[in-house]
Amino acid sequence: MKTNRYTLAALLAGGAVSATAHTASAGSVDCTALKNPVYIAGGSAAKPHLVALAGVLGNSVSIIYAAPTACIGLEDVVASPAQTEVASASYIDASTTPPTVETCTGAGATPFPAIYVDIGVSGAFPSSCITPAITVGAGYQDFQGPIEAFEVAVPWGSSQNSISADAAYVVFGWGGETYKVTPWTTPTDIWTRGVTSAVQLIIGDAVGLLGSKWLSNTGDAGLAQVLASESVMVSTIAGAADYNATIGILGSGSLDPAKSAPSTGDGGVVIGGVKPLAFQATEQACAYYADSDLNHFDKINVREGRYAIWGAEHFVAAVDGSGNPVANPQTSSNPVPSTNAGVQKVLAYIGHATSGSLPFPAATALTPAELEAVIKAESSAHFIPDCAMQVSRTAELAGEASYQPKEGCGCYFESLTGKGTTLSTYCTTCTTASDCHDASYPACNFGYCEAQ
Repeated sequence: MKTNRYTLAALLAGGAVSATAHTASAGSVDCTALKNPVYIAGGSAAKPHLVALAGVLGNSVSIIYAAPTACIGLEDVVASPAQTEVASASYIDASTTPPTVETCTGAGATPFPAIYVDIGVSGAFPSSCITPAITVGAGYQDFQGPIEAFEVAVPWGSSQNSISADAAYVVFGWGGETYKVTPWTTPTDIWTRGVTSAVQLIIGDAVGLLGSKWLSNTGDAGLAQVLASESVMVSTIAGAADYNATIGILGSGSLDPAKSAPSTGDGGVVIGGVKPLAFQATEQACAYYADSDLNHFDKINVREGRYAIWGAEHFVAAVDGSGNPVANPQTSSNPVPSTNAGVQKVLAYIGHATSGSLPFPAATALTPAELEAVIKAESSAHFIPDCAMQVSRTAELAGEASYQPKEGCGCYFESLTGKGTTLSTYCTTCTTASDCHDASYPACNFGYCEAQ
């Protein structure tokens, strides 16, 4: 049986820059003593969302998470004939505010054993994975969660503010060698995430560069330019000596907390220092930020279809004959087995499963208060709740279609990310539907008039 083993310290490390301190490791915990565990594996780009989600789930479920990379996490669920094991897991401790990430140990600080996984998570469609190739076959289902923007990032002090798809193709395809795009001409300042990373796969798709074709090793020096995790990417970009030559890639969940000029936080730790580049997709006349500008987090250009590089999180789990999510049968070998009910509850929260939209047992239905708490959590993690989107896709970076979610929350999302203010001109506050006088926005959702 194949066993994938990873060093969690490297995956969670923030280096010299702690721009993602809200998900920092707080120490270690005996994970063999936890109750109601659900085992999840995937990329580090998903971690901010899962940390925020754990805060809503509280002690009803114990999320144990490993971050080997997105495609490896999916493989750990769907591999045949038996799911593979993943080591170096961590526990998202919801007893603190905000939740903290702690390294799992066994009793008496002994090593925590390799575990089997219930849910694999990726920011890219499973079919986008190259090595390993992933097929979600019979007995498994892809449950989609909130949306994340994927961005090309530079140090805050960089003179550059945008990049085109063609320029990004050359930068990451040639790595500053042979063909060059100024100022990204130093091979050892061009950073990637590797072919199993959803961030690299989806950005590669956007620029026309297969994820496996990124030049990740500099020719003369032979130095690997692949970084182990999102937090290490943030640290590397923010701490770069050459602002203009440095460039990398990040998901918004990790980039947004660092999107500012560098400053000194608690304990003298440097925070901030990372800037996203506006992206000009093929056939676009100009470049767009994911947000309305560098100072906001409204994701308006993602939500309305102008910023091209985005996708929903994909959560793959086993299902029974009725399509109900179930625990991985192999987790009976874990130190504490997971349950069907625990897996279903996590996926219900991820999928905003209310009584009218349940794909699994009605006991998992979210109350209105729970749904609002989940939306707040996703927004705080710099993800976009599906209910705030106005466009949708059915395949990786496919053409966008107009989208009207069942219970829209676009204005509420803008109020959460805008500290009480909204950007869209149609946003009107309400207490009940009778306060909504515009026939185009007759529903009162989360305190704002929406289309439905």
